[in-house]
Amino acid sequence: MTFDVTIRIVPRRGAGEDRATTITRPDRLVVVLADGAGGTGGGAAAAEAVISAAIAEPIRDPAALLEALDGAPDRLGRGETTAVILAIAGDRITGASVGDSAAWLIEAGAITDITSDQQRKPLLGAGAIVTPFGATLGSAILLVASDGLFKYARRDAILRAVAMPDLEAVADQLVAAARLPNGALQDDVSLVLVRR
Repeated sequence: MTFDVTIRIVPRRGAGEDRATTITRPDRLVVVLADGAGGTGGGAAAAEAVISAAIAEPIRDPAALLEALDGAPDRLGRGETTAVILAIAGDRITGASVGDSAAWLIEAGAITDITSDQQRKPLLGAGAIVTPFGATLGSAILLVASDGLFKYARRDAILRAVAMPDLEAVADQLVAAARLPNGALQDDVSLVLVRR
C-alpha cells in the first residue's frame, strides 16, 4: 500500500522546538510528531529524542515506547515534549499521544479527532499519561500537527485547505492559516499529511 505524505515544520524563530518525520517499514507507515516545551528548557532535545527513538524502534506498540521514554528522563535530555506516534498498517491506524499535539481524520468536510481522549498535561518527561488510540484511515486525509496549527488556525480554514487536491499546496495553506495578518507565527507549526 502506498501513501502520499507531506511534512512541514515551520519554526516561529530560529530552529524551533517542533520535530516530525515518517518512517516507512515493510508492513506499515509510521508517523511521529513532537512539540518540545519551550518554557521548560530542553524542549527541542526532548522532541528530537522522540523522533530518534521512533526511528530506532520497530513501533509495534506506540504507547509502550512513549511510556518508556517518559520513564527515562535522561533519554529526553531532561526536557519535556508533546508526542503523537502512530502506525498505519493496511487501513488501520494504531497510535498513542501525550499533550496538545493531535491527529485528525478529515473527510467530506468532517473532522474526527482521533486523539481527543489524550491528556494535555503532564507532558512526556514529566510523568505523562500516555493515551492509546485507534481508527480506520479509509479515504480520509490524516493530519497530525502541533498546537501551533490547531490553536491558531480556524477549523473552517483547515477544512478549506484540506479540500485542495495537492498535499504540498494543502500544507502551505495550513501554515498560512496559522499566521497573523502581518505574516508572523505565534508558535512553531509542524504537520504531517497522509493520504492513500
